[in-house]
Amino acid sequence: MRFLFLIFYFIFSLGLSGCTTLAYNTAESINTKLTLGTQVNDQVIKYKALYKLHQMTYNPNKNHVDLVVYDSRLVLLGEVQNQHLRNQIDQNLASIPNIYRVDDYLEIDQPSWTNWAWDAAITGQVKSRVLLSSANHFHYDIHTEDGVVYLFGKAPLSEEKYVVSRIRVLPGVKKVVTIFPRLKSKKAPVLNI
Repeated sequence: MRFLFLIFYFIFSLGLSGCTTLAYNTAESINTKLTLGTQVNDQVIKYKALYKLHQMTYNPNKNHVDLVVYDSRLVLLGEVQNQHLRNQIDQNLASIPNIYRVDDYLEIDQPSWTNWAWDAAITGQVKSRVLLSSANHFHYDIHTEDGVVYLFGKAPLSEEKYVVSRIRVLPGVKKVVTIFPRLKSKKAPVLNI
């Protein structure tokens, strides 16, 4: 009898974990300040950019390029070998239709696995700090490259400043770059810093 209970519990848990993931992703899509059309457009832009990037003749073992698309804005993060390759990537990706603008934060450097691991740890700390704060964590998308935290989102200026102040003090964070379209709110929430 106990064995049957454990099997039922395991199957039920697997089913709920799938439902939980689906529910979270749906809630994330609904709670973001981006419209569904903008979210779809961002995904299309990202896939086109990835396709163009992989068509180029660059060595992915010696270059590391992350593409982030937020509100039709393409942001390039990572490391490339030389300025010529950086310019080539900028020119190829800027020709994608429906891009509002391209922000190039590529560094000329060799990618490092240890930096990637450290950046992942910083991103985890930042996400937990935002989650535990009074800010709405659905408003933010967070990426870290070489200790620099890139914060994407749509939030009132007071909330943005609050979140940035909470992130800056984390160990390993060199600086915080905010990529926010400015929102005007009738009354921004008062946040204690």
